[in-house]
Amino acid sequence: MATKTVTARLDISYADAARALVLAKVDRYRAAARVSDSTVGRRSKCHSGFVATIRRGEGVTLDKLARLEEWLNANIPAAEAEAAPPRRAAGKLAA
Repeated sequence: MATKTVTARLDISYADAARALVLAKVDRYRAAARVSDSTVGRRSKCHSGFVATIRRGEGVTLDKLARLEEWLNANIPAAEAEAAPPRRAAGKLAA
């Protein structure tokens, strides 16, 4: 039986992949913290329109994108912990 080689071509650049990864993290943080894109930009020490700039596909430096990603990595766990429902202890809501 003959095998056929299939070659896939990726139509995505490194910058597009990095942008998609960071935007997924932004969305995860926004869902947990219940904040807007502009709030994420301000809290991460970028600027209020930074996330919107990324979403529009406009050029941003990899340095700023990396800084935003580092901030998200450091802050997502805390935001998700605060958003988690209270744990039940012995059939009662924990205080």
